[in-house]
Amino acid sequence: MDQPIDRRAAFKAALAVGLAGTGGAASAASEPSPTPVAAPSRGRLTLDMVQPNPGQPPPQTAYLDPAFLRARSYGAVVIEHAIEGTATFDAYDPGLIPKDSDEARLAGRLRGEIAARIAAAKSQGLAAYAWVQYLVLPKRLLARHGAAMVDAAGRIDLARPATQAVVAAFTRELLFTFPNLDGLVVRTGEIYLQDLPYHAARVAAPGAGAEDAIQAATAIIHGEQSHLALLSVLRQEVCVAAGRRLIYRTWDFGDNFHNNVRYYLGVTDRIEPPSIRPWAGGAILRSSRPSASWRPMARAPIPIMSPAA
Repeated sequence: MDQPIDRRAAFKAALAVGLAGTGGAASAASEPSPTPVAAPSRGRLTLDMVQPNPGQPPPQTAYLDPAFLRARSYGAVVIEHAIEGTATFDAYDPGLIPKDSDEARLAGRLRGEIAARIAAAKSQGLAAYAWVQYLVLPKRLLARHGAAMVDAAGRIDLARPATQAVVAAFTRELLFTFPNLDGLVVRTGEIYLQDLPYHAARVAAPGAGAEDAIQAATAIIHGEQSHLALLSVLRQEVCVAAGRRLIYRTWDFGDNFHNNVRYYLGVTDRIEPPSIRPWAGGAILRSSRPSASWRPMARAPIPIMSPAA
């Protein structure tokens, strides 16, 4: 029997939130269904997250070489390659991105480059994760649908049903486009757009200037409620429907998600299933069985949601 754990102690050990599914939930008939991949190992997860600063070329380092990483016992790579630009939302809004547009050409180029990096990782037996900023969307989508997605200040509001539908469609498309991805590394609270000239993270309010194209607004505008809304959609699309792993990385200042145990548990305790059991320090939520539960995870510096075997 699992022993009870002090939740505050688990939080201080660096909580990693893990969710998992068996791929049993179906996607909408009008949208592609991601292909579940084999559940990642229950053991230690060692990620290489080397990436360039926004708008800059990749650093010259052996840590971008999957063979080098495998030789040093890494288990996975995180690919930061403007994956947000690959989504055309054809299933959500057919024709939104014209096939002969600059946006479509960018999406095609990025898809090829990311697929090649995934293949390189897999060739060395490494898991492959994609780094994703939530929420970055095509300007064309925000021009057409933004009124139902934003607050009076033009900020994307995750509490709105229209926004949640777009998040689901976006996530579903990423997982369908890249069937060999083992999961997503999600960042909230900090958005950069240097590599995404046709995208935005807000709709400008009446009378306001154009959105800053360098560092944009975050969709976490209602604190715990925004995190809960986003995690609920991601749990369904990434972990239940697609059987992939989600690593939920936050970026904020002050007494918020990643350094306030009350705030953290106010979110994670409301994501099914809510119970916490000991497992080497940290926290991971596993959910492929009716008895699925929160479990601590060793050496997890950021929140993780993960498929169970």
